[in-house]
Parts: sequence; C-alpha cells; structure tokens
Amino acid sequence: MELIDSFIEKAKHAGLKLTPQRMMIFKILAESQDHPSAEMLYRKVQKLHPTISMNTVYQTLNVLKMMGLVTRIDLDDKSARFEANVETHHHAVCRSCGKIEDVYDEHLKKIAVPKEIKKKFRITDHSIAFYGVCNDCREKENS
Repeated sequence: MELIDSFIEKAKHAGLKLTPQRMMIFKILAESQDHPSAEMLYRKVQKLHPTISMNTVYQTLNVLKMMGLVTRIDLDDKSARFEANVETHHHAVCRSCGKIEDVYDEHLKKIAVPKEIKKKFRITDHSIAFYGVCNDCREKENS
C-alpha cells in the first residue's frame, strides 16, 4: 500500500491525471513479483479494463519511468521488463524460462566504478545481473 500511496502523491504533485487505467497499471506492477514485460502487464490489465490499448500501457510505463516510480530492466535481447521496486538492488535471471528474482546484497552496493570507466562515462546508475538456470527449470531438466 505504501507504493500506491507514494504513486498517488507523486502523480498529484507532478500534475499527472490519475486515470483508472494508470492506477490499475501501477497497482498490478506494484503487486507483481515477476517483473512483467509491457505485454504481460497489458494482458493482466486488460482482464480488468478490456478497452485498454497496448499504447496506453507503453505510454503509462514511460511516464512512470520518467517520474522515477518504475524501473525498466533491460536484460539480454528479450523484451524490457518493469518493476515498481525502485530501491537499489540487482537481479538473478533464468536463461531457460526468463524468471527474474531480486538480489539484495550490501557487498554489491560497495562495488566501485573502475577509473577507466569514470574517465569515459558519467555514471548515473548501475545494475548487476546474475545469469543461470532457476531451480524449477533444473528440476524439469533432471526429470
């Protein structure tokens, strides 16, 4: 509920109209643990708002990202995934099914940007992704 309240407060402060579709998109994203793509999110929202368009989902996600309420996760060559959890964390990604899990580790927060990179880039953020095969997929492979 904290995320929803924060969303409402920031949206009002930014002058963003709180439409039922925007509220539903954010609510589903905030309650989601599966880091959905825009398409996955569209299918979930469409069950509750059958007239919503894919374009509305994309536009809403872009606005929410610009407001800092949503994080876009670009991993591999697959479609972008989204989450309402904007606190610093990293991800573990299954190369078999695409499952993404959040990773919280204090040691990862302390990783310094190499000097050579600092000379070439103004770093604004960083993300670490661990790739492998999740336990569910490993069990399927073994049976």
